[in-house]
Amino acid sequence: MGVFYRKNEKLESKDEIKFEGEEKEKKLETLLMENPELFPVEKISEAADWIPLARQIGIQHHGTLDILATDDSGNLYIVECKIKGNQDMKTIRGQITDYVAGLWKERGEWDNFRTLIKKFSPGKKDLDEILHEKLKDDEIPDTKEAMKQNFEDGKYVLVYAVDRITPGLRDVIDWHNSEVDQAHKYPSFALELKKYRSKDEDEKSEFIVVQNFPYDLRELQRKLRKQTTENRNANTESDWNKKFMESEIKAEQRSQIEEFKQKLMKMVYDDGGRMDYGTGKNMPVVMPKFYSTSLRSPIKLKADGVITLQLGLMEEYAEEAEEFKKKISEIDELDKSIKASKSKGGDVPLEINTWLPYKDKILEILNEVFVRK
Repeated sequence: MGVFYRKNEKLESKDEIKFEGEEKEKKLETLLMENPELFPVEKISEAADWIPLARQIGIQHHGTLDILATDDSGNLYIVECKIKGNQDMKTIRGQITDYVAGLWKERGEWDNFRTLIKKFSPGKKDLDEILHEKLKDDEIPDTKEAMKQNFEDGKYVLVYAVDRITPGLRDVIDWHNSEVDQAHKYPSFALELKKYRSKDEDEKSEFIVVQNFPYDLRELQRKLRKQTTENRNANTESDWNKKFMESEIKAEQRSQIEEFKQKLMKMVYDDGGRMDYGTGKNMPVVMPKFYSTSLRSPIKLKADGVITLQLGLMEEYAEEAEEFKKKISEIDELDKSIKASKSKGGDVPLEINTWLPYKDKILEILNEVFVRK
């Protein structure tokens, strides 16, 4: 039976498949653990992948946490799963706060935290094993560094995973985000997951409808960016240049990449946008943020010469993202990379030999799609 998902779609209640049985909340938990692409990480973080770490985690004196997760930016997520109708539905905020308190108490014990992940992760995998399955080797140190900093600072994103977002839960989240969380350490939101059966009897498939509250997560995104910036110093152009000169790149290619970067910077600054160089100490990146799409960058150029098309991260600028992908896909070699990419977040890495022959065309497309006319 296939399972796929659709976002923000309303269907008739008669087609809904209820989470039922004695362990119905664990069924919701399993659905999210086994299908991390359901989590809207691209709406709330600069990350492309949401990475579940462990489930049913016993926290001394504080009960059992449903899901602990991270993303490739190193944000930490505490997820509590609840099914509407359970008598303790109203206690969901109390429970999730209790888990934060338990982890906060251990914030100086990073090794103990890693041990906790291994003990309760599927397959008893340690943190490095889990991250190696999701990320490139050169991305892992920065992710771990940010995770450790967030853990030691006691900073978490609180997620209420439910089968129905009730009016009461919306009130709790609004109140928490606007009145309680003044330090921006614990931004929270609700994630609603509903299962439906296909009307096509031949397919016999199920699909998931995903919605979130707040509906617009840009404020949560702002809080997370503030939290990340507090933890990790932003890189500068000098940091990128230094790492770029240390990278093993052929002289001719280095000259062409530098020319590409300079033209890109001029394009962005002329447009009234800005350049972001990331926060990772191990691999600074160049991320052009145009005036009209200032929250996201369509590409990132790493200091080792690899370019990543950040197609998934551009979701909130759907029209521009679609046009960008369409025009890039007209370049046969790049289209092959897009089709071959296995990234659930939508990122498409392009090695130097793949993208560099088309550097001028890429600049032309960026200008056509993102620069204000």
